[in-house]
Amino acid sequence: MEGRHNGKLYLLSMGIFLISSHALKQVHRHHQRDRVLAGKSAKEGGVLDLINDDTNTKPLDLLPDRLRIGAEDLNELATTYEGGWIQDGVMFDVRTVIPTSDANSTAATPPSEGIVVLGLDILTPVVNEPLCVEIYSKDGGFEGFDSQSSAWTFLGSVSVVGQGKDTPTRIPIGSFDPQYIAPDSTRAYYVTTQDENLRYTAYSDNTTTTGTVFVSSEADANGMTVEVLTGVAKNYPFAQSWPDRMFNGAIVYSSGSNVDLDSILDETQAAEANAVKRGYVTCDAEVIVTPSPTVAPAVATNPTAAPIVSAVSDVTESPSEA
Repeated sequence: MEGRHNGKLYLLSMGIFLISSHALKQVHRHHQRDRVLAGKSAKEGGVLDLINDDTNTKPLDLLPDRLRIGAEDLNELATTYEGGWIQDGVMFDVRTVIPTSDANSTAATPPSEGIVVLGLDILTPVVNEPLCVEIYSKDGGFEGFDSQSSAWTFLGSVSVVGQGKDTPTRIPIGSFDPQYIAPDSTRAYYVTTQDENLRYTAYSDNTTTTGTVFVSSEADANGMTVEVLTGVAKNYPFAQSWPDRMFNGAIVYSSGSNVDLDSILDETQAAEANAVKRGYVTCDAEVIVTPSPTVAPAVATNPTAAPIVSAVSDVTESPSEA
């Protein structure tokens, strides 16, 4: 009797083992498939949330660190690509606006989260050659601070391949420090080269003036809009300004407040960002390229938070001939 009893226990144990093994294989198979999907960009069929196609559930406990932002979660707000003039750089403000009625409302509508600026498009006369660009930012508007380098945060420099005067040149998302803009807030940007390689548009209509809204996004689900304001052209670095000038390009942003690039970028996006990053060094500083594409380049000189402003004389604004 005891032998039969042990035999039944043996068979029962084997059955449980086989079922468990099968379940583990199923989980492993879905785990591997999710890794493949998560490793793709949105253009290649990747997904933001990892979906198990058999159960239509999200196995977040399996790969919580693989959630990435996809193209469908990015917004692009373009100004103009009219061109007309070139200079070292341009300053402009980005503003988030919530309607007054919504801001004062006590209704149970979820509040807007704000935005995170992740990338840029620029316009340059440089064609199929490397172009170094420096990006700076500050909380609040730039007016009154356009010559105060100490008021700005250096977000990094990048080396991209110029696409010419009529085609936007992309500064990939994640290639400079992302910046959060809270609802009903303003953040200034200074995008600059050192050799008059940024195109922009000058206005003299007394309507498109510095500080006025140049372009506005559609309202999001909570009524918030994003605005880019008319700015100034700048001689490098933080030197002479020309008012009523508009940055030619676009800001690329996502909704929310997450500025952790490790959790935002997928493998393809991270590779694109790392390929152009130069680190926290100005364009005149030498950068030592490291063997690993995932490691930030070493700097041959001491990085600075912002360049020192030098005296500039006889500076003229340059019309574009490219």
